[in-house]
Amino acid sequence: MQGRLSGVAARIRKDVPQALPVHCLAHSLNLCLQDSGRKITLLRDALDIVREIVQLIKKSPKRKHLFSEKLTNHESVHKGLKPLCPTRWTVRAEALDAVLKQYYKVIIETMEEVHSTTHDEYGLKAGGIVTALEKFDTLFGLQLGHLLFGCAENTSKVLQAKDLLIQEAMSAVNVTRAFYQRQRQDDAFNVFYDSVLKGAKELEIGEPVLPRYRKAPQRYDDGAPHVQFSNPRSFYRQKYFEACDLLIQELHDHFGQEKQEFTVEKLEKQLGILVDVIHVELPEVKKVTSASVYISEIDYD
Repeated sequence: MQGRLSGVAARIRKDVPQALPVHCLAHSLNLCLQDSGRKITLLRDALDIVREIVQLIKKSPKRKHLFSEKLTNHESVHKGLKPLCPTRWTVRAEALDAVLKQYYKVIIETMEEVHSTTHDEYGLKAGGIVTALEKFDTLFGLQLGHLLFGCAENTSKVLQAKDLLIQEAMSAVNVTRAFYQRQRQDDAFNVFYDSVLKGAKELEIGEPVLPRYRKAPQRYDDGAPHVQFSNPRSFYRQKYFEACDLLIQELHDHFGQEKQEFTVEKLEKQLGILVDVIHVELPEVKKVTSASVYISEIDYD
């Protein structure tokens, strides 16, 4: 839409230079999360796992019934899994919350039974899902996604209000940025990491381990010293801070002053031209009250 040469905004401004293009703020927030989610490996893999779980269960009445039975045995308060929308990245917190707080054990039990009783591609997928869910990486990614997407989801609801003012919108974005900046602190990370460790212990998931060190091929080695972590906490701290930094930077890129052409000052300047328009004398307009009045104005010559 906002292409510099042939976008819709560029074409309109070619005819009306005073026009102010305004990109959808909710869509801009969605793009921030989309770009960040694709760059963060742990978060991307965790979301893919959730998507695979929902598709595997919901696309088969037999597997859906099996999941419902196991869900009844666990007396869960939730009613079902929430699908991940492929385009709206700001509505994922509920889906992640369902997997994390209600269905984790139920999903593992369901996938284990599907893997042992189904001898086709779906059985193989179920086995892969079980292996992934039993890793600390997956739980960490799910918890991180729930933390980051949950805040953005609330902001997205604010940005979609019909009577929203531009000052209120930018204030909501600034609050979100401040939240991510507060999370990028050692104290906040330690609290988050300890909660993931506690959840892993309750779910009987393996302890966090450092990834195996892999030397880069010589053609890709630029001579820079390789980063080696002394313990898993320092490794996940780097991943956690990387996610916060990316989101903060994405918010700055999409909502920074240099990107927001639509400002209050520019709006006031544009509205200033209405003062002259108001005093322009309009042509006389006759009110048509009946068909005879309309016919009398017709020139038959």
